[in-house]
Amino acid sequence: MTRIRNAKDFRNSFNNTRKQYEESLRPRFIKNREQMGTISPTLHPSVDQVYESQIRASVIDALLSALNWDVLPVAPGALPNLIPEEPVESIDRDRRRYLDYLGLEASDACRPLMIVEAKRPWFELPAVESLPEHTRLQNGR
Repeated sequence: MTRIRNAKDFRNSFNNTRKQYEESLRPRFIKNREQMGTISPTLHPSVDQVYESQIRASVIDALLSALNWDVLPVAPGALPNLIPEEPVESIDRDRRRYLDYLGLEASDACRPLMIVEAKRPWFELPAVESLPEHTRLQNGR
């Protein structure tokens, strides 16, 4: 695997991934869904009908890789620094949830550093005002 060395390399890598997704992968995903009869007739045509898992596999994994996060071990015996589908117990509800990606500190594999939650392109995110106070950024930090 080639490591990304700087912001310019990252931008080039991400732009190439995004271009490949928009020009090749997304149309192919939609065509396959049309042929399989799995396009929802109740959704407005402007709604992107690509699955979250397809976005993860074709865009987000590449984005994280371009940021030098490893989902798979980079060498024999090495551990990845990014764990997909990590289960966590919900404090608010009595059930298990799954983080799409949990990034771990390189020097301390038990210390979480990043959480990535993937959503479909058309998914409406919650308004900041509706989030619990302890999850909001304070003074832009």
